[in-house]
Amino acid sequence: MTFRPDIAGLRAWAVLAVVLFHFGIPGFSGGFAGVDIFFTISGYLMAHIIVRGLEKGQFSIWGFYLARARRIVPALLVLCAVLLALGWFVLPATDYRPLGMHALTSVLFASNIQYWREAGYFDAASHDKWLLHTWSLSVEWQFYLVLPLLLWGVWRLWPGRRHAGRVLVALLLVSFTLSVWLTSQRPEAAFFLLPTRSWEMLAGALVALYGGGLYLAWRQRALEGLGFAMMALSITTANPAYWPGSAALLPVLGTVLVLLAQRQDSVLTAPALLQRVGDWSYSIYLWHWPVAVALVYGGWQSNARMVTAGLGLSLVFGWLSYRWVEPLGRTLLTGWRTAPAIGAFAAVALLVAVPAMAVRVLQGIPGRLSPEVESIAAAANNHNPLRDKSHSMGGTVFKKHVYGGPNIRAIVWGDSHASTIVTAVQAALPNTKDGVLGMSYTSCPTLLGVRQERKDLHCAAFNEWALQQMAALPADVPVLIVNRASAYLHGNQYGAAEVNPIIYFDSTLRPLQKGYTPFLQEFADHLVATVCQVAQTRPVTLLRPLPEMPVDVPRAMARAAQLGRPLDVHMPLPVYHQRNASVWAAQDRAAKECGANILDPLPSLCQDGVCSGMDGKTPRYYDDNHVGEGGNRRLTEMLKAGLH
Repeated sequence: MTFRPDIAGLRAWAVLAVVLFHFGIPGFSGGFAGVDIFFTISGYLMAHIIVRGLEKGQFSIWGFYLARARRIVPALLVLCAVLLALGWFVLPATDYRPLGMHALTSVLFASNIQYWREAGYFDAASHDKWLLHTWSLSVEWQFYLVLPLLLWGVWRLWPGRRHAGRVLVALLLVSFTLSVWLTSQRPEAAFFLLPTRSWEMLAGALVALYGGGLYLAWRQRALEGLGFAMMALSITTANPAYWPGSAALLPVLGTVLVLLAQRQDSVLTAPALLQRVGDWSYSIYLWHWPVAVALVYGGWQSNARMVTAGLGLSLVFGWLSYRWVEPLGRTLLTGWRTAPAIGAFAAVALLVAVPAMAVRVLQGIPGRLSPEVESIAAAANNHNPLRDKSHSMGGTVFKKHVYGGPNIRAIVWGDSHASTIVTAVQAALPNTKDGVLGMSYTSCPTLLGVRQERKDLHCAAFNEWALQQMAALPADVPVLIVNRASAYLHGNQYGAAEVNPIIYFDSTLRPLQKGYTPFLQEFADHLVATVCQVAQTRPVTLLRPLPEMPVDVPRAMARAAQLGRPLDVHMPLPVYHQRNASVWAAQDRAAKECGANILDPLPSLCQDGVCSGMDGKTPRYYDDNHVGEGGNRRLTEMLKAGLH
C-alpha cells in the first residue's frame, strides 16, 4: 500500500505515550492507551492488505503470515535472547525462572495468557517482569492468525467488502460488549485477552473497508483535530481501574478519526522527527520496558538523571534494533519460498525457546551468583511447605489440613496470612500429638456476608464452610483468626496514595460510592458480628495485622547485595499504626463486646520504632507481606502465651 506519513506519525505518538507512562513522567498517567492506538492502526493495516489481496485474487494466507513474521519475529527473538543472556549473570534463580517462562511464552505469542494468570498489568509486581509488554504482541499475533482466515472464508461465501464489513461489525459489537462486561467482572482477563481486545483492531479494519469511499476533504482538519484531542485526553487522564471497557473508546475512536482524515502533510504527524520515531516505534516499544524494569531493579526509578538516561537508551536501542535487526527477516530470506521461510523462522525461534524452557524447567538454574545473593533470594520459597493442603487460591473447592498430631488443639482460620502463621501455631503446641486445623482462602477476610471485587473468589461461601468444619470440633478448641485486614480497607499496594477497598457488603453500592467512613463502620460491624457469632461456641483469638513491607523483601535484599548497598527493609511503626488504625479499633470493639482475646505481633517483629523485614542477612518475609517460615518462629512465644 502507499506509504502514509499520518500513520507513521500516529505510531510515534502512541509509542511516546507508552514510554513516558512506563517511565513515570508526570502528565502521562493514561499513556497505556498508546497500546489501544497501536491496536487500531494494526487492524487498519492488516485488513487493508488482506482485502486488497482478495479483490485482486492474489491473497495467500501463508504469505500473509510470513510477512508478519518477517516484521515482528527477528527483533523479538533478539530481545528475548539478550535478556536471557544478561539474566544469566544478573538474576537470581527466583527472578531468572519467571524470565525463562516469559521468554518462552513471548516467542510462542502466548504471553498475554501467561500474564493474565499472574498479577495484573498495573500491579507493583509488574516491574519484576522483563517481558510484560510482549502481551500486546501476542494479542496482535493472535489477531493476525484469525483475521485472514475469517475474511478469506467470508469472501469465498459472499465476495465483496459489504458482506465482510457486516461480519466485522457483528464481531466488533460482541467483542466490545464482552470487554465492557468483563472489565467490571474480571479486569485482568479483559485487559490481556484477545476476545476483549479484538474490537479495537476491528475498528481499524472497518476503516480499511469503508474509509476510502468517504468524501471527507473539507472535513479533514476537523476530524484530525478531534481525533488527536480524544487521544490526548485519554493519554493524560485514563484510569487503569476502568480499562479497557468503554473507556478505551476514546483513544480508539480518536485513532479512527485520524485514519479517516488521511492528512499527509499535517503538523501533528508529518514532522521529520515524528516520522523517524514512527519508523522506529516497534523496536522502541520492545526495548523501552526492559530499560524501565532495569531502573526499578537498581532502585533508580525516582532518580531524574537515571530516568532521563533510560529514556535516551530506549531511543538508542530502538534505533539500533530498527537499523540492524528488523531488516534481517527481509534480507536473509529474500527469494525463499513460503514454506521453507516459515520453517526457518520456526527453527530460529527454537534457538531461543529451548534455552528459555531449560531456564524454566531447571528452576532458574541456581548457583550462578554469589552464595550470599543466592541465599537471600532463596527466601522467596521459604513458605509453609504444606500450604497447598490447607490454602485455597480461588474457586469453590475449599481446603483444610491438620498440621501436627491428630489431637486438634487449635484452629487457624483466615486468608493467606493465616497460611503463613499456622506452622508457628503448631510449633507453639506443648505436645507432639497435638495438631492445628488450618483453613485459609486467598484474599478472603473472615467476615460473614463479605463480598469481593474479584469474581473468582467466593469468600462468603468459604467462611460458611469453615464454620461448618469447626462445628464438628469440641467447643474448647480455640480459633485464631488471621487476616491482612488493612489491604481490604485501603488496597493491596503499600503506600498507595489512593484508598482502594477491595471488599464490600452491599450488592448495589461499592465502598467509595457510599462514603469511606460509613464503609469503615460497616466493616467494624461485620467483624464484631462474625466474632460474636463464633464466640458463642468456642474461644476466639484475633491476631493484630502483621506488618507489611514496602517492597518484596528477598528481591530487594538480593538486589542490594548484588549492588553492594546496605540491606535495610522495614516499615516505620507510625506508618503501620496509621494504616491499621481502623482494624485495631474494630478488633478492640470485638474484644469488648464478644470477649475475644487479642494477640499483638509487634513486640516480636518491631523494635526501635520500625518493623524490620529481615533478621541480619536473612529475610523474614517471602514477599512484601507474607512472613516466611523463619520469620513466623519469632511469634512462637507469643502464641504459646496467648492462645487459649
